[in-house]
Amino acid sequence: MANRKHDLQETKGFFQFRGKVTGTDKDSFYKESTTKTKKAFKAVNFGIEIDKGKTLYIGLNGMEQDNVYFSHKKDDGKYETIKKSWAERKTFKADGYRLIGVNLGITKTVDKSGNEINDNRLFVPFDACQFIADNLVDDSSVFIKGSIEHSVYNDKHQTRFTPQQISLCKKAIDFDAEDYKALADFEQTICFKEIEKTSDGYTIHGYVIGYNDITEVEMYMKPDKANFAKTLKKLKPYTSVTLVGYVAVESNTEQVTQAVDDAWGDTESNSFTKVSAPTERKLYVTAGKSDSVDTSLYTEDSVMAAIAKLNSDKQADKDYGGSSDDDDWGSVGDSSDDDDFDDWG
Repeated sequence: MANRKHDLQETKGFFQFRGKVTGTDKDSFYKESTTKTKKAFKAVNFGIEIDKGKTLYIGLNGMEQDNVYFSHKKDDGKYETIKKSWAERKTFKADGYRLIGVNLGITKTVDKSGNEINDNRLFVPFDACQFIADNLVDDSSVFIKGSIEHSVYNDKHQTRFTPQQISLCKKAIDFDAEDYKALADFEQTICFKEIEKTSDGYTIHGYVIGYNDITEVEMYMKPDKANFAKTLKKLKPYTSVTLVGYVAVESNTEQVTQAVDDAWGDTESNSFTKVSAPTERKLYVTAGKSDSVDTSLYTEDSVMAAIAKLNSDKQADKDYGGSSDDDDWGSVGDSSDDDDFDDWG
């Protein structure tokens, strides 16, 4: 892994989605390559339709590593982590120790009672990509949870949803069912900057502190969140706060009426919907965690100094060539139980 380039505490984000898998028949679904450091690399990218015509995208990648990690929850509730060689990732076994990786329940097995259940397995990201490629198919109803990664590419903000768990749902999803409710929730800690009122609600500005980067982000609130907006307005800039909400898929559309002359000479008006702008995927905040507010973690000076250092390092890499960050894919999961999101608002 590359050395960290700043000393600030990370602001982590998590998501949980439920929907139908799409895109497994595309060429971009599964890729294999070799990094600059001559290590094998695998990646998967696919969609999850959370409601009719509303799709979010999931991406996972992994490469061969020198070591893997297993964690064990001790009696005092704390976790102990041990390091093992890459070759031991599939063979190491010890009571209470679990591989830190991606939990996949996308195949079925039969239990002792003869019931069909998910065959849950843990993989490092490299192996998980292969298993997903071999077993995930379109229209599968799945529950997915994982981490949110933010970045900027060509001056455009990008949000990446990286899975830590993919599980088949017990029942197939029916978007037409009367009781169907889309699930696309998120939790994101930010370094708060400001909130502004807009013509269609509120926009929250802040920073997401990554392992080796700092990204400016915007999150949104609907007009009916005026009281919560007032609460956020009282926060000092550079306060750490955890926000919760949902991910929305929005398209700017317009109704177009066009005269159609058919083969028999009859002219009639044909009305259809035209997409006038690219589809956007926005994070809408519905609440915040009051016990997450911390005014001491960050200051304007510490954040600006870290950003300046990152920019300086990037420029130095451009000017003189720096060491490759190919090996720095971060980590999937951590040394804690990741079976559910019980504390979500």
